[in-house]
Amino acid sequence: MSGAGSRSCLLLARLRGHLTLSYTGHDLSDDRDKFPSPQFLAAFRILSNQRTGSQEDILKWLGRPVSFAPKDDASCLDMKDWWLRQLCTGEPVFDAESLVLQSFPHLARGKESLAQRASTEFTPWDGRAELAGADLDPTHDGGAVMRSEIWKRAQQSERRFVEIPYQTLKPADPNIANSTPTVLRGVIDLAFREGGSWVIVDYKTDKRPEDRLPELVAHYRGQLASYADFWQATVGAPVLEKGLYFTHANRYVRV
Repeated sequence: MSGAGSRSCLLLARLRGHLTLSYTGHDLSDDRDKFPSPQFLAAFRILSNQRTGSQEDILKWLGRPVSFAPKDDASCLDMKDWWLRQLCTGEPVFDAESLVLQSFPHLARGKESLAQRASTEFTPWDGRAELAGADLDPTHDGGAVMRSEIWKRAQQSERRFVEIPYQTLKPADPNIANSTPTVLRGVIDLAFREGGSWVIVDYKTDKRPEDRLPELVAHYRGQLASYADFWQATVGAPVLEKGLYFTHANRYVRV
């Protein structure tokens, strides 16, 4: 035995009373087995009267390892303890998906969004504004959109699309220092074709008096122009009309 190990054993021999020795049997971070120290091995040989006892003899003599994992579900303080117990005991985990989704809400929301976007319903994951409700839902029979003259025009058109995802890259502005490209995203509410050209419509729920509509038109003009440019480049046909439909005022304004 080395000098350090010998001195440790001499120190232990001088102690009076009870002493508990333990060692970590498995390293969770590296996922590898660990073995007792020389001092632990020496104490084992003395107490067991196995002067040449080996590592294998120690494991047989000690019996089942004492785990830091809870012994039953009632002893678990939180979900981490529960999972640790399952991993250490090897018991089957029933409905593991639900347990994972409870522990990680963002995964649950992601699963819900995939299911709703795959459905035929118009949901918040498709751009539905819950506060607007029927005002912006083009499928709602009593909604402002369905009652509007612009929607009636769209119904009579050659072809129409609703809720079209929009994304484009805005180049960096050479006149601004340290300017970087910007990704612009949005949803084109309505596009329909009349006589070989396209009409782009964006719904707005701003609750303003009608005499304030010109201010809103000026505010949204650039956004609508971007939508029109994007759609024209996408379909390869001209956009000859673009406008804003204000649901609160039930007014369609060409821009």
